[in-house]
Amino acid sequence: PVFTSSVGVDGSSVDTNMWDITATFSRDGVVPLVPAPVTGVTVSSFTCGGGCTETGVSLSVSDVSVSDVLSAWVLHVVLDSTARSGMTLYFDMEEAAAGVSPPNKAREASGSYALTWTPPTPTITSSVSAMS
Repeated sequence: PVFTSSVGVDGSSVDTNMWDITATFSRDGVVPLVPAPVTGVTVSSFTCGGGCTETGVSLSVSDVSVSDVLSAWVLHVVLDSTARSGMTLYFDMEEAAAGVSPPNKAREASGSYALTWTPPTPTITSSVSAMS
């Protein structure tokens, strides 16, 4: 599969706490897969490293239908207020990943798809002047 994300390209720093990583499957570069859809993709079909197992990180998966054929799946990542700032999460999918049918090839890109969480920093200002 090919990984993409609307929150940033591979290696990006991201300041939002909800990420979607889309895994698009193709056969020789053709999408959608005809006649066989890709089924059985779950959270455990993805390899997730770095901060994925830390407190404050939750993962879920949903399917995406392209021309009525399942050829893409989305890994949803949600970081709550306890998630550590600056952590990097790494995503991949190995050949014949858990549950995927028909069995998939490994992701073609070298290395994992990585995103680093850099939450927004509040700026506090005051309109009250200093007293002397």
